[in-house]
Amino acid sequence: QRYIDTGKLSTLPQVEQSLVYVALAYAKLGKEPEARDAIMRLANAERIAPTFAALPLDAETAEFPTLVARIAPGVTLPQNEQLARGGAAMTQPAAVAQVQPATAPQAAVATTSTGTSGTAVAPTPTPTPAVVTAQAQPAPATTPAAPTAAADRAAMLRQMDEQVAEARAQIEREAAAKIAEAKRQADARVAAEKVAADKAAQDEIAAGRAAAEKAASERIAADRAAIERDTEAKIAADRAAAEKAAQAKSASDRAAADKAAQEKAAADQKIADARAAAEKESRQRIAAAESEQQRTWLTNLRRGESLAQSGNLDEANAVYVAVANAPNAPREIVAAAATGLYRTSDFRDAVSAFARLGAFAHGEEDLRYYNAVSLFEIGRFDEAKRELACALPFIQPSDDVMRYRAKIEQMPSERSAR
Repeated sequence: QRYIDTGKLSTLPQVEQSLVYVALAYAKLGKEPEARDAIMRLANAERIAPTFAALPLDAETAEFPTLVARIAPGVTLPQNEQLARGGAAMTQPAAVAQVQPATAPQAAVATTSTGTSGTAVAPTPTPTPAVVTAQAQPAPATTPAAPTAAADRAAMLRQMDEQVAEARAQIEREAAAKIAEAKRQADARVAAEKVAADKAAQDEIAAGRAAAEKAASERIAADRAAIERDTEAKIAADRAAAEKAAQAKSASDRAAADKAAQEKAAADQKIADARAAAEKESRQRIAAAESEQQRTWLTNLRRGESLAQSGNLDEANAVYVAVANAPNAPREIVAAAATGLYRTSDFRDAVSAFARLGAFAHGEEDLRYYNAVSLFEIGRFDEAKRELACALPFIQPSDDVMRYRAKIEQMPSERSAR
């Protein structure tokens, strides 16, 4: 909630480290759905800022990458630096310079490191090794070294600690700047690609439908005009012949009139049949165009599902958003796209897609449940409670459903929170 309100989360490292231990604890208890939920929350936290790679994880969490690959293969996390080094705890490096007594000027180089107990040990690789090279000053052979040895050692230790602290601070500043710049560039690329994909999909769908409707309308108009011209010419010819025959004989007038009436009736029937055929052909063409568009939407939905299964969540979300926002998209297509966004945890776009459906009909309680979870995940708790209350009497009470029911019902109302 703090991140939603301010755009920042200073405790993100502690949150992610806690989620690692929560996932491992649930896995050891055999509760894989809860473990998978913790992993998904960790993946969502990584979208706030890349933090997992630098978490101070120890050897107890070495099985976490294997757990992610087993129960949440669609989640991709960066390699943790501590686990890559075997999970050893990070220590604060320090250095102790060993000064050898000298009776004549000479160069002395001392490289030391301390363990966690503070006792001098052999140098070992650490994240920021401390190496100090000290130049021994010439000392007169007649001057005792014992009275100043402790003071010199303390001064040297202070100097080395200052150098180590400054080096560490510089490295951390440079790393933070590089991470921030990489995240900014990645966010910009993703946003640009998403906008371009949405626009291209919408333009293609609109252009295809417009072309099909225009061609069908033009063909119907041309066929109708041709049939009407032919019919009017035939009627005029038949009427002229009938009038001419009527003037010849009164006896044949009735026969000619009857024949003219029959021919007129036949002509009228022909007009009706031709008009019905033209309209039927037009409806078939429009239905074919709509069927083609339906196939395009279904193809895009299958493509989004394939991208999601392969871990390309951003591309999958872009495809689902394009389908959900497509003009004239049928209700079932929009519902399928909204469900896809829910399953990839793009809850904000999922809420927008569900909103396009309007009021939920009887039999759509599963969609109503997905909408409730999405509203909860973006902090709209009151709406989530209402949707969940409408959906619960009609859906199967699975472990996931009961877990989210407990989470949503325990949240305070937005008014009381304010």
